[in-house]
Amino acid sequence: MTTIHDFGLRGYDGGRVGVVDRVLAITTTELRRVFSKRLFLMFFFAALAPAIIAFVFVWIRFIVIEGSGQLVGFGNGMNRMGGDAGPVGRAIFGVDFFFDILRGGSTALTLIYSGVVGAGIIARDRAAGALEIYFTRGIRPLAYFLGKLLAVWFLLLCQVLFGYLVVWIFAVSVAPTDSNYFATTWPFIPRLIAAQSFFCLTLAFWLVALSTSTDSVRFAVLRWIGVLAALRIIAGVLNRFLMTPETNLLSPHQVVKRIAQAIAGAEPSSMSLSSALVVWGILCVLALIWARRHLRPVEVVG
Repeated sequence: MTTIHDFGLRGYDGGRVGVVDRVLAITTTELRRVFSKRLFLMFFFAALAPAIIAFVFVWIRFIVIEGSGQLVGFGNGMNRMGGDAGPVGRAIFGVDFFFDILRGGSTALTLIYSGVVGAGIIARDRAAGALEIYFTRGIRPLAYFLGKLLAVWFLLLCQVLFGYLVVWIFAVSVAPTDSNYFATTWPFIPRLIAAQSFFCLTLAFWLVALSTSTDSVRFAVLRWIGVLAALRIIAGVLNRFLMTPETNLLSPHQVVKRIAQAIAGAEPSSMSLSSALVVWGILCVLALIWARRHLRPVEVVG
């Protein structure tokens, strides 16, 4: 009797792989691919510039100013000489220092970074013909999408959150005991983590959903960065002429950032939170519809 072994096929004695394992395998494979590139690592460290600036401010406050004061016997006198204003003063004790140290100045950097790490994550597989392999090997589109989503989410957290947590841990370790730095800052750290996790997860969802509709990585990146930048500029121009903060609802980045501000307890923009929630919900529904439309196995494989 002819068996499958006669055709060069071998039996598999291992256990079945569950959906969670497949999702995590896709995620870890994508992360290894990204961090294995030297050019990306150089870009990644450049994208950490805001966190590096925060580290420098903490170093100046607790090592240079207060440390010098202790060295010459002035105690906290040098601290008072440093003043409570500015980023090296009382600002390092607030959530806004870790949430948006540049007060909106890091927006462009975040948009560029998010476009590079996520806009072409599915477009690259489309161009290589990998979707056919995934969907004909028992991997459902949902598991594939979630694997890519988790990878982009983690990559965004690396730029938006993890660096600041390292800065906070460093600040706690070097801050003088009488400054009560840990007692002052610890209450808002869980809110900061929740806010930035929400912010990055939303951007990751929109990125991966948008990436399902093209097989050109370059076009995907330019579309993401170009559209968001254009909407941000249009919102700013309309705000200048109409003098109403609701024009910022045209900018998806500003919408999700306004919600994250509310979660973190940071200083909010003048945009209405309820309006931002409505627009956020509409954009998420549209992204879901877009992904379902362009990630159907029949259309991809056929």
